[in-house]
Amino acid sequence: MALALHFLNGANKGGEFPVPDGGALLLYRTDTDDITLIPGEESQRFAVVTGWGDRAAVRSLNSGEFVQVNQEQVAQAELKEGDRLRLGKILVLVVSITRFSISAQRPSGETEIHFVSKVRTRGQEERTMGLSGTIAETPVPDLLQFLCRYGRSGVLRIENLPVVGRIHMRDGHIRYASIDDSELPPLRALHRIFRWSKGTFVFEQGPVSPQADEIELSADNAILEGLRLMDEMRSLEEQLPSWDSRLVLSGSLSGLQAGLPPDEMQALLLVMELNVVGRVIDQMPDDLTAISALVSLLKQKFVVPES
Repeated sequence: MALALHFLNGANKGGEFPVPDGGALLLYRTDTDDITLIPGEESQRFAVVTGWGDRAAVRSLNSGEFVQVNQEQVAQAELKEGDRLRLGKILVLVVSITRFSISAQRPSGETEIHFVSKVRTRGQEERTMGLSGTIAETPVPDLLQFLCRYGRSGVLRIENLPVVGRIHMRDGHIRYASIDDSELPPLRALHRIFRWSKGTFVFEQGPVSPQADEIELSADNAILEGLRLMDEMRSLEEQLPSWDSRLVLSGSLSGLQAGLPPDEMQALLLVMELNVVGRVIDQMPDDLTAISALVSLLKQKFVVPES
């Protein structure tokens, strides 16, 4: 499956450039720190992306600078679908051509996203066009990029059992998100859903009702912020027990509270009250603060998983 570069910002924002099989894309940096594929008088070679079959690789062409792949500086690296490149100030997403090109909207038994056309059969209700698939094949940020790009309206339902998330789209804008019956703010719920790595999704296209507390952040900024949080929290979450695990204090509170940062103190008190990892996180100001505080408490052995 051939790959393409999907630009998330800069002059080429929203554009996709296929990586040629057996060829290469030369990327030039302009005098305004943008990235272009067309050399100009003031542009300099920055990097090259080569392709062969369904594989690709990036290589820096400036000995004094590196490119970033998933927030890691590299001189060269192999690329796969879903990788995020930072080329100076420009963010680029590596996508599958067949999945994100216009042709992917047509039904095909070979694509991982399965589209359902509007049909009406005798004795049946009309179905609106939708799509379905798995998060393992199509991560949530990539899926939202697609829905935003083509101006979709509807509800994206994502099952990450035992919880279910819903993201409301209107004309390609992300307007609302929720997880089951939680009272999380919509933007926080959205970014938590971003980090789900398994489950299934179904998008039912159609009008969506306005919500009282809709997300006002632009879709691009909401996605970029979600990607940033994903990168920051990936290693932290790997150090955390499952969200349904129970935590307990490892000893007496005497002398324990002195010197603890406020976030860790709040997390400690919530562990005493609620015990369950997920419930503690929900009561903290944001997921990054909560998980960072819990990981720190676990490392210091102030709290331990209940045996």
